[in-house]
Amino acid sequence: MTHLQYTLVAKRAKHRCEYCHAPEIIFNLAFEVDHIVPLSRKGEDKPENLALSCRICNLHKLARIERVGCVTLTLTHQS
Repeated sequence: MTHLQYTLVAKRAKHRCEYCHAPEIIFNLAFEVDHIVPLSRKGEDKPENLALSCRICNLHKLARIERVGCVTLTLTHQS
């Protein structure tokens, strides 16, 4: 993932995990950019398929495309 992709996804997500909505600032490291539909499942490397994810949610999701635990993805697209 490029720094530009991280920057664009993080800005769109307002630096919150797009799965659990935790704020990135409370963690000691930058959040990860996750493929909502994983590349291994023929997902694409497009902005609409990328989500900012805390490490916990990203590890829990792995290659799944359904819900992450009991939290569903709600992208916060800006107009």
